[in-house]
Amino acid sequence: MYIDINMYNNYLDVFGKQFVSPLANFGLKTYKYFLEDSTFINNKWCYNITYKPRRKQERTFSGNFWVNDSTWAVVKINARISKDANINYVKDLILEHEFDLFFDTVWFKTKDKLLVDINLMDKAQGFFGRKLTTYKNLNIDRPDTAHFFSSNQLNEAVIIDTVPDNDLSYWNSVRPEKLSEKEEQIYEMVDSVKNVPIFRTFTDLIYLLAYGYYTHNNFEYGPYFKTYSFNPIEGSRFRVGGRTSNAFSTNLMLYGHLAYGTKDNDFKYGLGALYM
Repeated sequence: MYIDINMYNNYLDVFGKQFVSPLANFGLKTYKYFLEDSTFINNKWCYNITYKPRRKQERTFSGNFWVNDSTWAVVKINARISKDANINYVKDLILEHEFDLFFDTVWFKTKDKLLVDINLMDKAQGFFGRKLTTYKNLNIDRPDTAHFFSSNQLNEAVIIDTVPDNDLSYWNSVRPEKLSEKEEQIYEMVDSVKNVPIFRTFTDLIYLLAYGYYTHNNFEYGPYFKTYSFNPIEGSRFRVGGRTSNAFSTNLMLYGHLAYGTKDNDFKYGLGALYM
């Protein structure tokens, strides 16, 4: 769900598949375009253009976009993958991007919507994945320092220390878009499901299989695949170990293990710490 798509690129990477963008330089070779309507959007006169693929069996989209009459910048675009796009486990995918003019000079994306219909097996129950990203309080006056544009800085998510202490009323006041009634019900359902014992057991099992550790409060036991092993020197080797979890600290991790071999009748151990 965390795919970053720039509709202005000629090709769009959607779950590892290359799709031709409706805004591609060579779009006329792949799409048919139709002028449908015109109106004001955010006090800017715009044209509504619909598009559809020229041919079947190609990785393309269908949908429409609004383009500004003076700058020819896209104000809003909707894109839906073609039915024969053939993406593994993805039955349908819809994109919606919105843009606005800031400081009368630069167009920025202000909203990014994504809806994915996922079905792991034919004739089986699937599920929908939704993502909404909004952008506000943009700043284009920040100095162009090498540190700011470094790869580490771009991938770093900064979380304010007071975030865990904020209540629901705070988030409702700062949320750019109010949750719909259905979205609020989803939050309530997720909160209630998290307290169901069988669900918690299921999530613990998935984490155990994926990462090899079983989490209990501030400690993670594992990895489970090293609990028993065999080699000619130690014979049957039994091992217990673990590490501190994120509930203990997100910066400091302590880890250790104790092992015993039935052939050499000797105990082995290890302790360590990692600061991130």
